[in-house]
Amino acid sequence: MLNVKEINLSINGKKILAVPEFTVRQGEFTAVIGPNGAGKSSLLRSLGGLNAAYFQSYILDGRPRRLPEDRLSLTRAYSHVFQAPLLLSGSVLDNVSLPLRLRGVSRKEAKNRALHWLTIAQADRLATRHPKTLSGGETARVMLAQALVTEPRIVFLDEPFTYLDVEARAYLLRHLREWLALTETTGVMVTHDYNEVALLADRLVVMDRGVIVQDGAPSVILAAPALPFLCDFVSLGRATWRH
Repeated sequence: MLNVKEINLSINGKKILAVPEFTVRQGEFTAVIGPNGAGKSSLLRSLGGLNAAYFQSYILDGRPRRLPEDRLSLTRAYSHVFQAPLLLSGSVLDNVSLPLRLRGVSRKEAKNRALHWLTIAQADRLATRHPKTLSGGETARVMLAQALVTEPRIVFLDEPFTYLDVEARAYLLRHLREWLALTETTGVMVTHDYNEVALLADRLVVMDRGVIVQDGAPSVILAAPALPFLCDFVSLGRATWRH
């Protein structure tokens, strides 16, 4: 569904990304891991049209796109969930309906669709609450409802569960793939967590110093780690599972 060639990004003369090709396949959940500073978040933001990366070609659903000319239409095809919540003042329902209102959907329809997604995320009881009164787990549910309310082609998730407690994280990991399947939305997620890879990922991409060093099935990559980082990642993850 998405194929991007020659992704290059430099900031202040420093090379951040040099990725010859990246493909996102419909329905496949991709996890992106790597050491700090490997370029994971920069890759997600580049694929989603949020930064000024250079592309040789950018093809979505078989159609070549041009950047920056097509950036608005591309960003409307995607949703993003970041580590830090991006909820505004107003009620939870207002926040979840906002992406639809920005696309010209009527207030009534936007609120109905927002309430529908809050119900799916078992967060409809929070609809009248102010975002500042929510717990971490409640905020994460609201953010996912907001990301999925537009039924995006791809949702890019940048370590969205990092600060959640065990119970909240377990709930979201158990249901995320199910929620994406409702609208045939494809997921690409940056993570540092072995459990998230084990429970969610069909495909694992390993980055280091702005390049992709491994790309394939998680079971294959984790059985033969190519980086010291991956060895630690596997060891710590399996120790957690044994306990």
